[in-house]
Parts: sequence; C-alpha cells; structure tokens
Amino acid sequence: MVRSATGFCTIILHLIISNCSLTHGYPRIIPVGFIYPELDNLRRAIAFATEQQNIDQSQQLFKLDVKRVELKDKGSINMWKYNKIACDLLKKGVFAIAASGDLKSRPAYAAVAKEMHVPFVSWCVIPQATCNEFEVFIMPPVDEIVANIIINKQWRKIAFLYDSDYGMVKLHSICKHLTDAGVTVSFEIIPLPEPEANLTMEAFAE
Repeated sequence: MVRSATGFCTIILHLIISNCSLTHGYPRIIPVGFIYPELDNLRRAIAFATEQQNIDQSQQLFKLDVKRVELKDKGSINMWKYNKIACDLLKKGVFAIAASGDLKSRPAYAAVAKEMHVPFVSWCVIPQATCNEFEVFIMPPVDEIVANIIINKQWRKIAFLYDSDYGMVKLHSICKHLTDAGVTVSFEIIPLPEPEANLTMEAFAE
C-alpha cells in the first residue's frame, strides 16, 4: 500500500498541470484533499507519499499541502454529508480530491468534481463506463484476473469474504467472467465483522 502510494504524486502532477494555465504556470505548493475512513491504513500511505514528495524541494517541481478528512462513522454519513465534505475541502483551496470512493460516497465526490471541474482521484475500482472526464482510478481491475486463476486452478468451491457492499459488486463481476467462460463455481459468501473502534496498531505493541 505504502509503496504504491508513491506514484500518486505523479498522477496529481499531471492532473494539476492539465488544469492550470500554461501562461501563469502552476503554484509551488499544491493543496490536495484526502478523504479516508477512520483507522484506515491509507493514512500511513498518504503520509509516506507526501514526505517523499516534499523531502527535497530542489529536485521537485512542487510541494504537496495535504488537507485530510478522516471519516469517523461512515454508517451515519448520507449523500448530502459526502457532498459537504468535498465542498468544504474545495473551500480550503484544494486542487484535487482523493478518496476511496465506495458505492455510497463516489457519486457525491464525482458530482462535485464534475460540477467544479476538479480532479477526483480514487483508489477503488469502478467500471470505466461510469466515469466522467474528471475521474481517475489508480487501482487496476482484478476481477478477470481472479476469475482466470479460479479457472486455471479448476476450483469449484470458493469461500468469498467481503467487508462492504463494494465487495459484493466485485463478486458479481467475477461471476460474470466465470459464466462467460462457461465455468460453474459454488461460492460460500462470508461477511467480515466491523472492526472495533478502539483497535489500533498501538494496541498490538502493548
């Protein structure tokens, strides 16, 4: 996760340059908004990528000014609140919004990005047919890869563990690839429990 996040700064650079006037150039400090769930490991990845980008200004074209929003209780957040979170970041002057963008939050972030003409960078996988011109996805789709592994291994019984509605969407896509290949597989679907609110890395160190 941390290693893959280092490439995020390059993606942001291309997005910012494409949205800035070549006459006036782009600012030396670029504010970027990150939205992620509480206790998510992405916090460390974001901190690492930002540090790597900002560590030596003599070798970098710009410095990142990261504005973080940590979602305390995703279950209580509705579409309007997701919209407000994105708009509040824009009020702080961010040039781009980066978020995991699950099935519930993505439409809100995408709508704000399209309306305000700012990049929305997501590290989840969404079918490309649903994208607008301001969305970028940095995680490659793995549905067909997983289906091909199942086919090549000749597995006929699979235990599928998931932790969100998005997991069920991925299962549907995998099943479609298997059906198209004429392969029948029996799935045992197992929902994962919600993480404890007080479960932190520090707890393991004690």
